[in-house]
Amino acid sequence: MEGAKAEPDSMHTPRIAAVFNGNMNPIYLIGIIEHRLPVKVFQIEPKAGTMAGISTYKGDLDNPEPFPLSSELPRLEFKGRIAAEIARHLFDISCATHKGDDIRVCSVGGVLVEGKCTWDSVIVNVHQN
Repeated sequence: MEGAKAEPDSMHTPRIAAVFNGNMNPIYLIGIIEHRLPVKVFQIEPKAGTMAGISTYKGDLDNPEPFPLSSELPRLEFKGRIAAEIARHLFDISCATHKGDDIRVCSVGGVLVEGKCTWDSVIVNVHQN
């Protein structure tokens, strides 16, 4: 992420990425890089029925504030069991408009397939057909 830097737009939109290593001893990481700040990476300890994540911005979108890097990741309880339900739920709760435009772009839901060390994942992206 260090090489990617923030988005090259006027707001220097932070980039967010996640890495899941699903081998025998899985490690789950999510990170964010903001303009002129080092990458901040969080290790996630998965728990059934909960989600953790990072928001690109918070507050008023005319004067957005960055994600508070000193804080813990927000955790949400959720009863969905499949990747599509998770991705759609995340997209729906991220509803945000700015100057009349829906500014949501993407959400990803994933479920570790029990006993197989593989992931079922679904992406909801406004730029996909």
